[in-house]
Parts: sequence; C-alpha cells; structure tokens
Amino acid sequence: EFIHPVPIRSRRKSKTRGPLSLSEKVAIVHKMLVQFEYQKDVAKEFRIGQSVVTSLIKKARTNPPFLQELKSHVDAK
Repeated sequence: EFIHPVPIRSRRKSKTRGPLSLSEKVAIVHKMLVQFEYQKDVAKEFRIGQSVVTSLIKKARTNPPFLQELKSHVDAK
C-alpha cells in the first residue's frame, strides 16, 4: 500500500490522554500510598493532572472497598 507522506508539523502528539485503565489506577494508588512518591512526579509519569491523582488517593483512603474493587478487577483479567 502506498502511504502519502505526512508533513512534519502534522505529526504532533495528542495533548489529551485517553481514559485511565484499571491497572493504571492501581499503579497510581500503589505509588502514592506504598512507595510515597510525590503527586507531581506520578502525574507527570502518567500524563494526567495532579487533581486526578488527588481524587484517586482520596477515594482510596476514604472508601476501602474502592481499592478492593480495583484490585479484584485487575486480578480477574
């Protein structure tokens, strides 16, 4: 198949990120609660905002079934 050449300026990386998968949510919560990494670093690694990291941590701390639900979904896959 012939692929048309794409101008260099058209090859931009998308600034928006797709939705977080369950395994990514578990990884974020683990890095924050177990490994004690900074929110800024975790947010940069996963290309999300600090507010998303904060909301996941808050959910995990105030609602223990949330964390169990995340773990069970990851284990089921």
